[in-house]
Amino acid sequence: MAFCAPRQEQLQHDDGSGVMIDQLTIHLRRAEGALVRLLGLAERRGFSAVSMTAAPMASDTMLIHLTVRSERPLDNLILQLEKLYDVQHVEKTR
Repeated sequence: MAFCAPRQEQLQHDDGSGVMIDQLTIHLRRAEGALVRLLGLAERRGFSAVSMTAAPMASDTMLIHLTVRSERPLDNLILQLEKLYDVQHVEKTR
């Protein structure tokens, strides 16, 4: 599976501040509540989920494509997601 180079779209708030829209690819262990913990962490860190798709990979893993919107640096979210027990891999994609 090939991934495209990172891409970011710049949006403007009414007050002129920039909001970034980023996409993440996440390998998530299938466990009860794992997806809820992942989305809850993103929301608590100030990232709004714009879209999400999930597909099974192996018997115990899901591939998640998550698009988030925030004024905060994406690296902060990636570092926090990597700390979740059920997250096996996180990378910034398109």
